[in-house]
Amino acid sequence: MKKKLILKKKKVALFLNNNAGIDIFNYFIRLKSSKIICIYLTDRKSHASKFILEKISKQNIRIFFGKKVLENKSHLSWIKKQSIDFMITVYWPWLIKKNYLNTCKNSINFHPAYLPKNRGWYPHVNNILDNSVPGVTLHKIDEGIDTGPIWCQKKIPLKENETSYDLYIKLEEEIVKLFKSNWIKICNNKIKLKKQNNKIASYNSKFKLDTIDNLNINNKITIGEFIKILKARSFNNKGFAYYKKNGKKFYLNLRISENRSF
Repeated sequence: MKKKLILKKKKVALFLNNNAGIDIFNYFIRLKSSKIICIYLTDRKSHASKFILEKISKQNIRIFFGKKVLENKSHLSWIKKQSIDFMITVYWPWLIKKNYLNTCKNSINFHPAYLPKNRGWYPHVNNILDNSVPGVTLHKIDEGIDTGPIWCQKKIPLKENETSYDLYIKLEEEIVKLFKSNWIKICNNKIKLKKQNNKIASYNSKFKLDTIDNLNINNKITIGEFIKILKARSFNNKGFAYYKKNGKKFYLNLRISENRSF
């Protein structure tokens, strides 16, 4: 009979954003064996921030906003005194600098890609554009961009009729599941960190898509390539790919179905 893992009480600092941030917030609020010392939010206006601020009013948890606080000397001194066991960043949009990393014993970052492929921005888009394998990864944070050693990861299949929006939602759901199923193991040292293979790594710049979105109607591309671009750049009811005519931009959005109904 397998022994049940018992979670040792851990002090955590949570960096929360997007729906995944809300899910992780709810998870830790219910998890009595962990203690949230503080929560960092991007601002006061985002969906995740509003939800968390409403729910946390009765909790004795410190809240901080933005990225400038992470460089404040008095704040760094305060956080160091808290003896944080894990800093956990969930879809946090900014890099964590060394001076803050040094205040915590360990860390976990949520990255919606199968590292070391697709470090950086918009992995859900690049999975479609370059046919790279989609996936989710929990990794330790270092000074690089998604370069830290891996705690655990999982490949996620992409269906033919899924756009980048569909993949984005699926990756967000899967990475939360991955965390919940491995957090206790990580805390109890049941998972060994694995170094990333830099020889096969790839990185995507935030500005890579600027040239892809501009569809020159005078260029000849295959129908397959055209569909691939539209799948990658259709995000729910938004379309980022466009063509120009008579000085105006016209944006495109693709819907795909296995039947004639949408």
